[in-house]
Amino acid sequence: MDSVVVCNGCGRTLEANFLYCPWCGLERINYDEDEMLDDTFSRLELVAERGNEKKVQVLKERLDSLQSELEQLVLLSEGK
Repeated sequence: MDSVVVCNGCGRTLEANFLYCPWCGLERINYDEDEMLDDTFSRLELVAERGNEKKVQVLKERLDSLQSELEQLVLLSEGK
């Protein structure tokens, strides 16, 4: 691979002479490189934020479950 570019559709790297992205099929158009990189990084940040939101939700659910178990243990230790 002599020179590579980043696909504006999926963010993967591909050879600069490809007319279409082999991964997502998007036609490769000559974009301003700065604009293309900004778009790609914006999409990557959005994906990361969504992933982090999901992780936080899972942690909240686990914490709620642990809190419930702890409350049950406290009640059992008090003999109620």
